[in-house]
Formats: sequence, C-alpha cells, structure tokens
Amino acid sequence: EERIAFVKAKNYNEVLSIFYHIRNALAHGRIAIMENSNKEIVYFLEDGRKKTENFIVTARMVLKEKTLLSWIDIIENDSHNDNSIK
Repeated sequence: EERIAFVKAKNYNEVLSIFYHIRNALAHGRIAIMENSNKEIVYFLEDGRKKTENFIVTARMVLKEKTLLSWIDIIENDSHNDNSIK
C-alpha cells in the first residue's frame, strides 16, 4: 500500500513539498527499491536533516513505480489541464 507522511516544507504548498522531499531523498541516497508480492516495483523514500548527532525525519514515502511514472506524465503532458490532478 502506498503512503506518504511529511512535514510541509517552508514556503511550499503540499504538492510541491512532496516533490521537494522526493528530490532530497534521491539526492541524498535515502531510497530503497523493492518488488512487492504483486511483482510491482515499490520505492521507499526518506528525507530529513541532521540535527547535532540525531537525524530528524521530515518525510517517509512508500510509492509504486507506476505512481511516480504517472506523476511524471501528468507534469510533462497535462500541465495546462485543470483536470489532470485527481
């Protein structure tokens, strides 16, 4: 099952906050990729910041590859269509 839990990034709305956290997880290597029992590729992403000696988690996500690919398609092809986000 897909899930997203995150702290809204300062100066960003919720959607941009999700993309901000995805970017950070990829950039900082806080990602795992596995195949689930239905043979679907699933991404586990985590974002956060180091505060003194502790790591403070600001986002965790479990997303199917097909979800990420559909978001890419929406952004690249339907950006001017108000009905693209469901």
